Amino acid sequence: MMPIAKLLVKNLPANSLVQVFNSLGSMVAQTSASEECKISLIPKKAYYVRIISNNSLHTHKIVTF
Repeated sequence: MMPIAKLLVKNLPANSLVQVFNSLGSMVAQTSASEECKISLIPKKAYYVRIISNNSLHTHKIVTF
């Protein structure tokens, strides 16, 4: 069984859209959230997390352990 990394995104504005992309640019997760969301990912990989809310866009690169 493959281990799982957990991504927790907190303090989101209301009705935020959270998208997670792998390093090749493919979307691997998408969810709507109001305060926080939890996403399971494969460890030891790089991901890009895009948060869209109130006409603003923020992108963050993360590496899971």
